[in-house]
Amino acid sequence: MRVDIEHVRKLQEERMKINSAELKDIEWYEDGEKVEIDPKTLEDFRFTGLCNTDFIIYDAYREKNGLTPRMLDEGI
Repeated sequence: MRVDIEHVRKLQEERMKINSAELKDIEWYEDGEKVEIDPKTLEDFRFTGLCNTDFIIYDAYREKNGLTPRMLDEGI
């Protein structure tokens, strides 16, 4: 597997940009469509100690309570 260092740095820069924003101020899109997220989900996720990109990685945006079975299974 070839990995270009510049690509990794660019990816990390984008993640840092996403994580530095207020979660409630981010407009998330999936497959070109805006994802409507329940405000309570956003509020509940704030207290998990996870970052904005984790909100997507752990599928928290799909749940109404801010936590998903995947997060619970992984002990987050």
